[in-house]
Amino acid sequence: MGRKESCSQTCATCLHNSLRLNFKILLKGSIKAMSDLFPAGRFVRVHKSFIVSTARITRLESNRIMLNGYEIPIGRNFKGDLERAWST
Repeated sequence: MGRKESCSQTCATCLHNSLRLNFKILLKGSIKAMSDLFPAGRFVRVHKSFIVSTARITRLESNRIMLNGYEIPIGRNFKGDLERAWST
């Protein structure tokens, strides 16, 4: 089972790990606005609360992905985008 942390901790940690930074970045604003900041094709929104680096996905299942030891749910509305990004 994945680690249990708050969404903000998980998002900050995943952003930190995905960008290989020595510090964490906390962004304030909508996730839609944040998704526009990331390079298309390298990052994909997979849930209403998560944007992930496609390079860091270790396992893809029907309703979740594994990313550096974290279980992240896949939202129904974002599954097609994830499948397109994963196949390229």
